[in-house]
Amino acid sequence: MSLHHSPRIVTDRLSVYLDAANRKSYSGSGTLWRNLAQNTANATLTGGPTFNSRNSGIITFDGSNDYASLSLPTFSSTFSICFWVQITTLVANSEIQLFAPSTDIASISMYGTTTSTIRFLSWNGSSARYASQYIVQNKWYNLVMVNSSNTIYYINGAFDSLHASTGTLDSGTATIASILGTARFLTGNIAAVSIYNKALSSSEALQNYNALKGRFNL
Repeated sequence: MSLHHSPRIVTDRLSVYLDAANRKSYSGSGTLWRNLAQNTANATLTGGPTFNSRNSGIITFDGSNDYASLSLPTFSSTFSICFWVQITTLVANSEIQLFAPSTDIASISMYGTTTSTIRFLSWNGSSARYASQYIVQNKWYNLVMVNSSNTIYYINGAFDSLHASTGTLDSGTATIASILGTARFLTGNIAAVSIYNKALSSSEALQNYNALKGRFNL
């Protein structure tokens, strides 16, 4: 696995790792966003997301029809999903999709309560689970959802909240920056995505944040 930053992110049971700053993951052009964790589950960029060299490398999504899709490997009911994301535009009382499996279970969304504050949430098929901390537009965040016996959120390496309800992450096509390529398109930037076939601990969530925070001047 070609991870050049130091300290490194957690690699134990890492199933998907997409990083726009790593040329082995994204060349700077084209539609292939390669998974550095294994030879499967590469992402395909659709609609024309663009590469920008800011923050060592990011993918910009225009909120119109841009998204990425990938075929997920088989997961257990315990997993973790991590994003480095910057939301640049969000209309009040609207929702954008950060991550959506084909069944819409264990999906991750951002909900705009106003034009400047955003709630990070996930959906388990029957109810939404909201993070406690509000986030704002035009700032970079490391957002982590851990699903095991409970659902736990971490924001920028710090524990945010714990929820009793859980979801499952089925194999099949998933989308990033939209809900299955049909709606809730994200306007903003994504730098890196990692998905683990295990529950990250609090120290591992912090390690992942520390590994890349300098890239975003945090």
